[in-house]
Amino acid sequence: MVNEQKINDKITIGGLLAPGDADELKARGFSAVINLVTPDEPGYNEKHQVEDAGMDYASIPVAPPIVDDSTIERFIQQVESSEGPVAIHCKGGGRAGLMTLLYLSITHGWTLERAYEEGKKLDVKIGNDSPYREFFENAIKRHSAGEREQGS
Repeated sequence: MVNEQKINDKITIGGLLAPGDADELKARGFSAVINLVTPDEPGYNEKHQVEDAGMDYASIPVAPPIVDDSTIERFIQQVESSEGPVAIHCKGGGRAGLMTLLYLSITHGWTLERAYEEGKKLDVKIGNDSPYREFFENAIKRHSAGEREQGS
């Protein structure tokens, strides 16, 4: 998996899977792959490669016009239901980092400020010009207990 980065014992993020990566991930103990690539991007159709390697597979396309609260819910459910480590990927790793940071923020109850601090530590960047910045900030304000408590 290109640009691979271990976030914690449960989550590793990165870019597209290369041929043979699914078998290698399985050999390293991964139990699932979450693909954030959209159907019109290269690397979308890897379901059989992942399942043939003996791992669970989920396709949760992430792109500015289609990412919404149901995307977040599906993502959280997939990570939480995995029996072991999960490899989360997109084309280059940016969306995988964004969704992972969003997951961690919501499940740990981080404020928006804390989410950005943790993002820096994890080298997950959501720039001012990112098409995902507004979505990210609004999602944390709506779904993170820490942000809701701060707003009270």
